[in-house]
Amino acid sequence: MQTNAKSTRKSAQCGNSPMVFSEIFSPETSIAYWQRPNNSIIQSYFLNVAKSLSLGHRSVYSATSLSSELQGVLPDGLGKKQAISDIQLLVDMLTCLFDCEHVGLRLTAVDKAMCPRLHVDNIPVRLITTYCGAGTQWLPNEFAELAALNKPKAVNSENGNKDVSAENYIQQLDSFDVALLKGSAFDSAHAAAIHRSCPVTENQWRVLLTLDPT
Repeated sequence: MQTNAKSTRKSAQCGNSPMVFSEIFSPETSIAYWQRPNNSIIQSYFLNVAKSLSLGHRSVYSATSLSSELQGVLPDGLGKKQAISDIQLLVDMLTCLFDCEHVGLRLTAVDKAMCPRLHVDNIPVRLITTYCGAGTQWLPNEFAELAALNKPKAVNSENGNKDVSAENYIQQLDSFDVALLKGSAFDSAHAAAIHRSCPVTENQWRVLLTLDPT
């Protein structure tokens, strides 16, 4: 994970195993993410087929039929089998965690930021991972007021007042990190994750997968 400021752990929980996903049910947690190593075979596959995916693919899939259906949807190439297996793994985790049988899947390749402004999603929860390029950025909920104001705020310090803004506290997922982000429809007692798409370097692709339990 990359950060522009000292990390705060109250609203974000991370771990090196998917067991961390259980933390999403805590009212204080808005994002729970699994830090996992990069898979070069899968990454190379998505880089090679990124242009074919630029229009994006959206559909609702059953957890039991997803692998076979993706075989006919995704472009052929070295690493396709591993890519589908990874998506199936994430779908199995999500459907088990939220006791559902279907997921809304979106797989897209972009060469510019999709949602560059900080926002919350009007959904219960969403799983996000980035196979190529930089990961999603988020603002810990401890600094939500700064996002709402959308301008610097004067705070007291030992050296007197200084201006701070949401940008000082933006944090970012790495590629292949897997995150669960709460939306505003999760529960009225739970805070939604404030997040945005990251900037995309010119002439480079970002391949993003999102899964919504349905």
